[in-house]
Amino acid sequence: LTIPDNITDENGVLLEPLACSMHAVLRRPPNSGEKVLVLGGGIIGLGVVAAIRSLNIKDINITVSARHPYQCERAMALGADAVVSQGDLYESLASILDTHVLGKRDNRILHEGFHIIYDCVGSQSTLNNSLRWLRPRGWVVLIGMNMIPGEIDFTPIWQRELNIVGMHGYAIEKWDGEAMHTIERCKQWISSGRLSTDGLLTHCFPLERYQEAIKTSTSHHTTNSDKAEIDKAVKVAFDFRINS
Repeated sequence: LTIPDNITDENGVLLEPLACSMHAVLRRPPNSGEKVLVLGGGIIGLGVVAAIRSLNIKDINITVSARHPYQCERAMALGADAVVSQGDLYESLASILDTHVLGKRDNRILHEGFHIIYDCVGSQSTLNNSLRWLRPRGWVVLIGMNMIPGEIDFTPIWQRELNIVGMHGYAIEKWDGEAMHTIERCKQWISSGRLSTDGLLTHCFPLERYQEAIKTSTSHHTTNSDKAEIDKAVKVAFDFRINS
């Protein structure tokens, strides 16, 4: 991968994850007037928000579900219209969509859900919820990868004629009439400022501090919310220009 001179090293390390996010968005781009939900506030989920906004489509409403407040703040800075992080997500999302929650307890569904959900987590719970948070004939773009087998309730798929599309990596894709590899498109759009990278690279470490780097990069997975808030990691990289 060749990094052009007009892209900084800091943005260069973001090209690969942002290309994954861009590929997911271009697999099923939102249409004007559609309501979108992004599940996950890590580098891929935040990249999806940035990628959607870079398409310059008018009247797209983006909601982000993230685990930590700092992730919600970054999502809003990148162009999200609303964020949810805690409490009853069914009720929170229903309020954002101005719709109703149908059913009771573990068998609930949004009456008029989202047009598209980009699931950047890929767990049993997020996929099950995604199917119940979509409107009829809505789309789930499955980005997150979870290798642990789970149980999925497929009922909403046939009941609401839903669409599920998976994605992996990047590809040659057409947008605005131009076919281009996803990474090349990200290079161009980062260089021009069309694709925002603000606040995505949060930490840089010399290689000698690799243990601290790994600990920081996984801090958002901890159950200790205070520790996660201290690190506030999105993308962590090694910087070979600095010494310990």
